[in-house]
Amino acid sequence: MTIHQTLEEARQATDSRIRAIIEIEHVEHGRCYVKTLGTLAQLQDAVRRSGQALPGVVRMVAEHAVKAPEQIEAERAAHLRDNTRCERCGTKVDGNTAYSRQEWIRRSGQRIRVIAHYCESCRVVLQAWGH
Repeated sequence: MTIHQTLEEARQATDSRIRAIIEIEHVEHGRCYVKTLGTLAQLQDAVRRSGQALPGVVRMVAEHAVKAPEQIEAERAAHLRDNTRCERCGTKVDGNTAYSRQEWIRRSGQRIRVIAHYCESCRVVLQAWGH
């Protein structure tokens, strides 16, 4: 188990298999961070079932995402920019700046809220129809 003193240090040293970074209280190192292949709940369940505590770990404090919130938001914005199409005509649009609205669809008997994006020409048509 590799121990990192800061959350940023742990995030920089991650690989693709890591699912979470767990904040722990350690006997020698105080509050620190470890990378895990599972979530905090899975780790706590495994420790509970084994009946043995992790060596040196006083308690598990919190679970943190592998990526920083700024990095997650940047990836989301890039995905919207590159992969969004107009719901009506299929034209590629920038999902960050295009006209969008919330709509409801039915799938498997349930109502699901979705965000529909439209290009400028389709937005004009929708407004003319009164939508």
